[in-house]
Amino acid sequence: MIEVKDLDVSYFGNNVFNNLNVSIPLHQSTGIIGPNGAGKSTLLKAMLSVVAKSHGEVLIDGESIGKFQKKIAYVPQRSDVDLTFPITVYETVLTGTFPTLSFFKRPGEKEKQMSLECLKKLSLEDLADRQIDALSGGQLQRVFIARALAQQADFLFLDEPFAGIDMLSERLIHEVLDELVKNGKTILTVHHDLNKVKNYFDYLLIVNKRIVSAGETEKTFNIKNIQKAYGQQFGDVLFSKEGDHGVAV
Repeated sequence: MIEVKDLDVSYFGNNVFNNLNVSIPLHQSTGIIGPNGAGKSTLLKAMLSVVAKSHGEVLIDGESIGKFQKKIAYVPQRSDVDLTFPITVYETVLTGTFPTLSFFKRPGEKEKQMSLECLKKLSLEDLADRQIDALSGGQLQRVFIARALAQQADFLFLDEPFAGIDMLSERLIHEVLDELVKNGKTILTVHHDLNKVKNYFDYLLIVNKRIVSAGETEKTFNIKNIQKAYGQQFGDVLFSKEGDHGVAV
């Protein structure tokens, strides 16, 4: 299990979480959903110490998450990435191999071949020499996922990877992530589209400044929990046409 224990987080002077506790299963795809401002991204970042914790710890199988640093791939939101940095698609994916290298060692043929294979998995080989600031949103997200693949990480922490991307990119990314889970990887994804929750995630955290509910998606994604997190009217509309199965809004 990944265990978040007694987590306190203040972000830009605002208290986001107070004494938050939750356990997340390994080798599954876990979605983190909640309304805007609920702290979804902050939770992900605090688990990785991208934002500071006031108190608390994060453990993987009883050991500090810091011991697994090289085995964790983090894909931030596009808005958190400096796209003015002059780097190509291929060079970006190649950086994913750096955590596996010894100090002062440069990527060799093994790492270069790995990067090319990751590009192909996301249908990016024709864009290898393009600068990242010339990519569409969907292409850029595929590059970030390819970089995570090149890292050969056991844990992937993804912040809104499906936001604002084209259908082809969404399908390719979903297929790659699904394959990773089948191969025993653990994926945590901040997600906004409630339509896709049951298709994308085995386990679900519903967040609104606290853990509203956590559990297997089939049991957790229901009108009661959605009303607690998003409000009664939103829940009524979301589930109005399909009972407790959900419908797009």
